[in-house]
Amino acid sequence: MEYVNNNKTPAESEEIREREERKLEASEGVRRERDSKRDRRKKPEGYEQHPAEEKTYEVFGLKNSFDNLSVSSDDRGRMTLAVSSQKSFHGATLDATKKKLRGSRRRTKYEHWGEFYTDPAARGMGAFAFRTRKNLPEHRILREFKGTANKYVDPARLEALPFLTLEEDRERLAELRSREGSSSADISERLALEQTIVRKTELENRFIRKLRIARRQTYAKPVTEYTEPEQVVRAVTDGADGADGDETGEENIQEK
Repeated sequence: MEYVNNNKTPAESEEIREREERKLEASEGVRRERDSKRDRRKKPEGYEQHPAEEKTYEVFGLKNSFDNLSVSSDDRGRMTLAVSSQKSFHGATLDATKKKLRGSRRRTKYEHWGEFYTDPAARGMGAFAFRTRKNLPEHRILREFKGTANKYVDPARLEALPFLTLEEDRERLAELRSREGSSSADISERLALEQTIVRKTELENRFIRKLRIARRQTYAKPVTEYTEPEQVVRAVTDGADGADGDETGEENIQEK
């Protein structure tokens, strides 16, 4: 198995939150949106598909001054979410693995509801993508995308899409609120975190709205025709063996 170590010290978590907030502040607007007409066959940004892969075409995208999210769909309504970067926050030269994920060298992690793609040479710090195995509701797509990204991507790389760390922020806020006799530092962190959560929630809600519209514009079947298998839902919810890969509980990795 190849999981990224996401166990961070409190100091490391705080550093990541501070850098994430500075990126949000420095960005030219919180997020800029683009709508793509699927009939124009626009290729996904930041993701070069594998030659043998069924083609997908971009339906919308979100970007700020540093990072880019491209959402595309195939003719069966399966969605692909690709995250890449276009500019370094500190002005340093951007590594090529962050600018684009190339399908010809990607590593595939198979999950129950989709496939997660990374560049093995990037060690969790490059561009990444998630492709659903079937037409899924937008909230399920987001939940699976979050779960797999937090498993296979370095925490510092998750800054590219702020709402991927929203649950972690909420847990930290609950911890701060539960403390008795909080110090001035705790109060200051709590107030700043509350504002960050509001902004991230707005981004997440905007993403869900755009994803819902995009799904309706594809050739996908209505959501009402989709039923989640009971045994799979239990495995994902309860963390049973086999929830993260094949039926043995071991990750099935394929290099292409």
